[in-house]
Amino acid sequence: MKKLALSFLLVVFVLTSLPALDDSLFLSSTPIVYGEEDFIRRVEEKAGDREPVGLVLTGGSARALAHIGVLRYLEENSIVPDFIIGNSMGSIVGLLYAYGLSPDQILYIFESVDIGSLFDLNLPVGQGLVSTDRFINFLKSYLGEEVRLEELKIPVIAMCEDLVTKRSVLLCEGDFYTALLGSFALPVYFSSVSSGEHLLVDGGIANIAPVNFAYRYTDNVIVSTTFYSNPDLNLKNAITALNVSIDIGKRRSGMSEILEHPELTWIRCNVESFSFMQFSAGLELAQRGYESCFEVSEELSRYSNEGVTEELLAFRVAMDEKIEKETVGFGVFNFAPSRSFSFSAPIIEGKSFGRGSEMSYYRDDTSLGTGIKIAKGGFTGLLTVGGVFSLDTENFYIKPVLSVDLTEIFLTRFELKGNFSWYFDKSYSGIQSLRYVFSVPENLFLSFGEKFEAYSSKPIIISLFAELGYDNESFNSSLEIQGGYMGSSLFGVVNGGLDFVIPNTAFSAETEATVLFKENSTYTEGGLHISYNMEGDFTFGEMFIFSETKVGLYALASSEKPIISEAGVSFSTNMGLIGLRNIPINVLLGYKFDTNTVHFAFKTQL
Repeated sequence: MKKLALSFLLVVFVLTSLPALDDSLFLSSTPIVYGEEDFIRRVEEKAGDREPVGLVLTGGSARALAHIGVLRYLEENSIVPDFIIGNSMGSIVGLLYAYGLSPDQILYIFESVDIGSLFDLNLPVGQGLVSTDRFINFLKSYLGEEVRLEELKIPVIAMCEDLVTKRSVLLCEGDFYTALLGSFALPVYFSSVSSGEHLLVDGGIANIAPVNFAYRYTDNVIVSTTFYSNPDLNLKNAITALNVSIDIGKRRSGMSEILEHPELTWIRCNVESFSFMQFSAGLELAQRGYESCFEVSEELSRYSNEGVTEELLAFRVAMDEKIEKETVGFGVFNFAPSRSFSFSAPIIEGKSFGRGSEMSYYRDDTSLGTGIKIAKGGFTGLLTVGGVFSLDTENFYIKPVLSVDLTEIFLTRFELKGNFSWYFDKSYSGIQSLRYVFSVPENLFLSFGEKFEAYSSKPIIISLFAELGYDNESFNSSLEIQGGYMGSSLFGVVNGGLDFVIPNTAFSAETEATVLFKENSTYTEGGLHISYNMEGDFTFGEMFIFSETKVGLYALASSEKPIISEAGVSFSTNMGLIGLRNIPINVLLGYKFDTNTVHFAFKTQL
């Protein structure tokens, strides 16, 4: 008995000596909800006497653009949800719809610009690989600077996960852009978002289909899913294996909740074979979402309500004018003004540029570096430390450089730019330009301006220029004219290009011609490029997607002998980092007949 008592006392002593168990562990499955009471009140006001209709929009990155088509079908059948729950990319679509935009307006915004141009690359030091500053500025140009979740046309919940508490965070109130960023901040790719005591990340990393949350507020639940199922994945690739292993957990959680509620209406969007990076397929994804609704049309018919109200229609008409205006402004220079002062560092910056007045693609060089960026209104300033390089057997070099780039967009159609680059070999270059872009019919581009160029190894160049372009899906052309003084000598350059798809084939042709006039001479060169356009997109490790891939033959000619100066093979593709940041890659391998040498060139632009 004494031994038993001593053993008991020993156990008590050991247990009381242990540190207290962290209570947060027991709360990890309990979500943190902000603004729930007011959210419930707004849902009840919107639904009136009927049972509310809840819509859950799952994540899926680019595949979630299918939700736009789902929303269009619902509206056509007089169904407007009384509340929306979204995570990841589904949250973005849901938030824009809850703001009051129509499905067609949302699709137009995504299709009117190159999505990749809205994201910059970061040096991943204390931040994600991709910067969202320009994307948020782009949305603010349409929606305004100050937007609150509790003031949206439709009550909405943005699903996030919190790195601090390890709990789900449901945002029903607060800043619109914080909720939007937090709900799709996929770790590594994007920076986590600070909100109070939380560090918010993508809500889809734990559960891609948060159906149970919807049942807290109604028994009428519609869920639109954009799962991923690609049997052709190379599961032995390390990056693919990592992505798939993450997908297993959120996929399993989502399906568990869907199967737990057989009474819900499940719109299984027919987009599961698409990569999460295929943002270029927005129109097709939206159409597939729309068509997927017909599979459950009978179930959906029981949710019909008052549909789109006259008040909402009037709001959308007003938004049409704003969207058109802002899209034109963005489309001119591919630029979204910063509504407030912003500072980004360190970023990765790269560009390609012609050497002086020589504009041929074949003479482009590339710079790459890291630096800081500041922006306010139409002004952007960039300080970069890096290198300028040319991976070209004809002109191979790598030079360290310190570069300053200043840009001011004003009065919608004026662009003032300045660049000064100081190379560590003590050479320098400076370029200033002012350009005005005319308001012309769609598909046309017309601009004119002036340019000042100074180089340590060349005479100063002062010139005027004009650019004319036409672009559609199968044909585009361009004409550039530049003239002025190079030192004390007059010069002129005329450059024209024509690109077109050869009808009823997978081939395309590109032609270019340049004429350089000087006081006592004229020089002409041109090129022909025939390419085979490879069908479909290719992915690597579910991190990179390669699109618009071409292989071809090219030939260059000049007014000097031999007339055919070079011929060879080419390869080009657009490499997209998670489908958001496109990096063009061009490789040439040819033979130069004038020097009897092999010519290899690698060109890119970040």
